[in-house]
Amino acid sequence: MIQRYLMIWLVALLALTGCDKLDDSDVIGETLPGTWAFSYKASEQLDFEMSFQTVVFRADGTCSLTYPDGQENGSYRASNAAIRIDATIDGETKAYLWRVLVMSPRRIVAEYIHQAQGRDVVLTVTLEKLTDDTSEGV
Repeated sequence: MIQRYLMIWLVALLALTGCDKLDDSDVIGETLPGTWAFSYKASEQLDFEMSFQTVVFRADGTCSLTYPDGQENGSYRASNAAIRIDATIDGETKAYLWRVLVMSPRRIVAEYIHQAQGRDVVLTVTLEKLTDDTSEGV
C-alpha cells in the first residue's frame, strides 16, 4: 500500500517538474523571431508606465526590448507555455517570465507578474507582430 502511494507521489512530482522547463518548440521557433509591438493592461492602477514599444526576437535566441530612450538587450527561451527574457540595462540583469495565454503567428497574449510598490501586479502583455525582420530600429 505504501509503495503504491509512493509511486503515485513520484509520478506526480515528475509531471510537475517537467512543466517548469522551457523546452524549444517548432511552433515557437517558427513564430517568435521578428519584431513585435508591445502593449499591456494592468490588473490595477499603477503609479508608473511600462514604456516598451517593441520586442525583437531573433532566431539565435537574442532579443531587444525597445523604448523611447533606448533598449534592453538580452536573451530569451520560449515554449508554448512561457517566454523567459533575461535582459541587461545599465549593468543590471532583469528577468521577465511571461506565461503564454494565447499564441498565433501574428499575436501573443501573455501574463506577467510585475512587482510594483511592494506588491505583485498582474500585467496582461499583448505582442502584435509587425514584421518577420529582426533588425533594430523598426
